[in-house]
Amino acid sequence: MTRLREQHAATHALWEQGMSKAAIGRKLGLHQATVRKLVNARSADDVVAKSLQRAHIVDPYVDYLHRRWNEGGRNAAQLYREIQDLGYPGGELAVQRHLRRYRTGRGHAPAVGPKPPSVREVTSWIMTHPEHLRDEHANNLHRLRERDPELDRLTLHVRKFAVMMTARHGDRLEDWIAGAEQDTLAPLASFARNLHPTSMPSATACPCPTVPVPSRATSTG
Repeated sequence: MTRLREQHAATHALWEQGMSKAAIGRKLGLHQATVRKLVNARSADDVVAKSLQRAHIVDPYVDYLHRRWNEGGRNAAQLYREIQDLGYPGGELAVQRHLRRYRTGRGHAPAVGPKPPSVREVTSWIMTHPEHLRDEHANNLHRLRERDPELDRLTLHVRKFAVMMTARHGDRLEDWIAGAEQDTLAPLASFARNLHPTSMPSATACPCPTVPVPSRATSTG
């Protein structure tokens, strides 16, 4: 922004000397549109404020532009038209400025991250005995559990239930039901209520729970 202020001061000094806009442009190496903008601005602060506004107008569409860049999109005019369809209210020049850092090597669009796991995959990881999980899947589940407290609690409930069923610890059923009902995981609590002795003939007849994986657990955001 210091450069903008210097350009504004130099332009106004030459303008006050009676120099034409075209001559100012040639002397300072500026495009006539830039000279016109600087001459018409009452102060350097006005120029800086408008420049910042133009820079940030692209912000809501940066993720889309990054994705398209990583897909091979390099045509600024085409990308401009695409975000126009998404509601972008600015001009093409702001889009060109945003993409220029990638073209000149002064920055790079973020690399495409790994595809997030599906609900089916996460459910499979939770339902699989920890000793039988591949290291990659165990690590993925661990990261998801660290990021999502609900998924972490759900995994603990499901694994306790699995141990209870495989080891035939029917005496632990009521404690498990009480713990699940006290949790805020509504689908799990509903499943637990149906396991009360008054609702089922015996503990050994309990089915395995359907895992209600929180949808945000599989999000990368």
